[in-house]
Amino acid sequence: MTTITQLSRNYLLSSLYASYTVNKSSFNSQQNQLNSNFQSLQTFSKLSAQKFQNQQEEYRNTVSNFTKNIQNVNNSVKSLTSNTIFNEKYVSISAGTAISGQAQSKATSAQYAVSVSQLAASQENKGKAITANAYGDVAAGSYTLGIQMGSNAERQISVNVLTTDTNKDVLNKLASAINSSESGVKAEITTKDNSQSISITSKTTGAATSFAIRDISNTMVASLQLDNKVKNATDAIYKINDVDYQSATNKIALDNNNVSLNLNATTTGSIKVNVGKDNSKIVEATKNLITNYNNLHNVFNNSDSTTALGDIILNSVNTLVGKTKATDFASIGITLDKSNGILNLDETKLADALTSNPDRVKSLLSGSSSLGKSIERVSQQIATTPVSSYFKPPNPLDMLNYNAQSISSNSLAQGNPFMQGLFFNILA
Repeated sequence: MTTITQLSRNYLLSSLYASYTVNKSSFNSQQNQLNSNFQSLQTFSKLSAQKFQNQQEEYRNTVSNFTKNIQNVNNSVKSLTSNTIFNEKYVSISAGTAISGQAQSKATSAQYAVSVSQLAASQENKGKAITANAYGDVAAGSYTLGIQMGSNAERQISVNVLTTDTNKDVLNKLASAINSSESGVKAEITTKDNSQSISITSKTTGAATSFAIRDISNTMVASLQLDNKVKNATDAIYKINDVDYQSATNKIALDNNNVSLNLNATTTGSIKVNVGKDNSKIVEATKNLITNYNNLHNVFNNSDSTTALGDIILNSVNTLVGKTKATDFASIGITLDKSNGILNLDETKLADALTSNPDRVKSLLSGSSSLGKSIERVSQQIATTPVSSYFKPPNPLDMLNYNAQSISSNSLAQGNPFMQGLFFNILA
């Protein structure tokens, strides 16, 4: 009979109680490997957290730019599609600033030759300068003075001067009394260094606002020389198309009050005043719309978080300008760069089209199938859809796909749950 050594009782006992020897070198190597793995886990977790935070900041900037640009688009769309800009009339002046004006949309397009020989003015009286902190230029006592404007009834004004009143106090009392008198004039105190004087001026312009001021009781008018006239009340004298006119004010009305002109200064000869549409306003409004649209397009185009819906939201505008009505829009200076989706504007071509065929331009820019309406429909769709539909918010779970970080084939892959914990600790 043959005995199997491996199964013998002595062999089993010796195996159970044999001494176990630890290899210190091997243990140190494993510990070093664990430390290395942990450091790698920390590094990957920090990089992932930093990447996620960068994505959050980028997303906030994208949403901010998107919100700002969509608001700009809405404002420029309203300006171009309200029809006001196509019906509005303007006053343009051939030269200088002597004349300015405004026109209503009902104004008739016309040209006027306007010359101004005299402006309407208020009467102004200026009293003598006196030392503000001194006493006695007006003695203590009760004073009554009268102010009469044109043919109106004279207004009486009373002022009581005390012995303790400085010259400044006296002028303040006088100015207050005049300004509350409803006499048609106003008083204002001017100061230079330590001297003060009082000016009395008609509240309105025109020859009829000429006034007289006199002492009734005591001599305040004489003491302060309040009757010193430094400017006469005058009417405006002007010509329109060689016809003489006169006005109590420097604002005159034409064309059944649909046009108003402001006479700002006298002129040498006549100035041409044109009333009509201003095509440059339409060109500028179109330029603003296209600029704001392109800025919005760039937000979609330049963001890494743009969704599939964001990629196509502007397609209807691109199709309209670049395909459906490409020829029509090109004829008024608007084209699509198909390589990047940007709209281009030839301002000179648009201005020429506004002169030769304004109704066609209006139809293409603000009609039912226009550029303005197409962009308006897009902006309305955007306004009723969450921003996240156009730009995908960063998701921390995306950062936990460590298989994409080239570690799935080594021992680091076994530390995924631990690495996820490190990642969220860093974010917290």
